[in-house]
Amino acid sequence: NLSKIDASPVANGFTGEVASMAMYGRGLTPAEVAARHQRGEAAELDGEVAWWPLDQATGSSAPDISGSALNASLVNMDNSDWVDDGDRRVLDFDGIDDHLSLGAVGSIPDIQDKDRFVISLDFKATGVSRQQGLYSAGNNVIRIDGGNIVAQLRDVNNNTSLFRGSKTLVADQWYELK
Repeated sequence: NLSKIDASPVANGFTGEVASMAMYGRGLTPAEVAARHQRGEAAELDGEVAWWPLDQATGSSAPDISGSALNASLVNMDNSDWVDDGDRRVLDFDGIDDHLSLGAVGSIPDIQDKDRFVISLDFKATGVSRQQGLYSAGNNVIRIDGGNIVAQLRDVNNNTSLFRGSKTLVADQWYELK
């Protein structure tokens, strides 16, 4: 799997809920980030490569409603992992072996070899003190580590950069990562 929410290559898988995930083939302006919160399913942002709202009630796949048909497969998950969170359905991850397989995302022409693209993830972690993976693709990892978001990114020259968010996460609170 080229891209997934799982335990690899960090020590632990994600424990908590995910409400939505999207990928864009370019950076987004602050106005576009705000517009994303206010749009309906039919609205589309320029550059959107894939969008998985993760709001269905059952099933072993999560449809991509962007028009790219990049449906995600639920791995080690079943209908009991679709749970209610207030007024919406979300996916519940156990931190052991649950993950979404996005399949061939790494070969999508819209993001392959780009120096800039955006991953958007709406999540609520059950705990934030232990290291747990949110996203991985090859040697690029986004994780929760010590209460912060940490991104470990490798460029085309195989140089690794580590970025740590300045906001301290609180358990059981919703966040939107971009």
